[in-house]
Amino acid sequence: MNFTTSLRDIIVDTVRAPGVPNAECICLRAIDYVDTTNLGMMIGYRIPNGTVTPLRDRLFWFGGTYLPPNTQINLFTGEGAYNMSELGNGSYLHNMFWGQPFTVFNSSEIVPILFRVQHANIGTAPSPIALPYLDEVLRSPR
Repeated sequence: MNFTTSLRDIIVDTVRAPGVPNAECICLRAIDYVDTTNLGMMIGYRIPNGTVTPLRDRLFWFGGTYLPPNTQINLFTGEGAYNMSELGNGSYLHNMFWGQPFTVFNSSEIVPILFRVQHANIGTAPSPIALPYLDEVLRSPR
């Protein structure tokens, strides 16, 4: 996957503590005001010619919020609880947690891919499948 344009309002500064459990994180910084509604992070594999292929089942959605300029995000790859603090001058530090059960950046070929979704098609819901015993299973104590 080769990209012809890059995001101008938010950047990936670095990957801090790669391969270190509970410390590994992707550090981002807002350059301008950022709407995170359509912003996501993937993990990719970079081959020698520079092409990056996203890895399967490795997607993080930032949720819908607005970030003022100079706001920082530490996206930790492991478990944790979201927290935010003021940095001053109207900017903030957001600590977010991806919940991966392992460290991600154990190789220099593994890279973060920050992306913005511009368009999407949403399919129709499939017809429900009749499962006569499903209600019984859901009601049974576990």
